[in-house]
Amino acid sequence: MKFKDIAKVMAILFFTAGSFLFGMGYHNMDLCFNVVNMGLDVVDLGPLGQVQTMQEGYLSGVRMLMVSFSFFLIAFLILIAVTVL
Repeated sequence: MKFKDIAKVMAILFFTAGSFLFGMGYHNMDLCFNVVNMGLDVVDLGPLGQVQTMQEGYLSGVRMLMVSFSFFLIAFLILIAVTVL
């Protein structure tokens, strides 16, 4: 395989992983925000099975969104580099 082909596959993988993390992060933020607005005091299990409060779940969602945006940016920069080279 050529370098350009490998770079395109890497960009697709980064975009796919970013999309998955974006969905998980948005779901965590939305769920925690709605539970806190209803005034419930709930303890939730995190993605890896750790016990967390709703505030920790919200922050976990924010972190996932930040990582997903980083993956989107990396995929975009790889595609720009492939088209320029």
